Amino acid sequence: MMNLVDDATGITVWRLGEPETIWAAAHVREAWMRAYGVPQALYTDGKNVYKGEPTEKEWLRGEVAVTQWGRCVNG
Repeated sequence: MMNLVDDATGITVWRLGEPETIWAAAHVREAWMRAYGVPQALYTDGKNVYKGEPTEKEWLRGEVAVTQWGRCVNG
């Protein structure tokens, strides 16, 4: 289950799907935006959604590995 919750109002939008992928996250975000508009900010309870394991080259350069979802949300 992928969900978005507005902490101020408690409004929740969720979608069920088998894998937790960028597409599942994008679909629940799209459902939210269609119903309530663009959110002011997004927070996640799981670091693996935005950050991944760095490649050897990223690790040597001291870079944080960003997932596709992290790039999508943060530009």
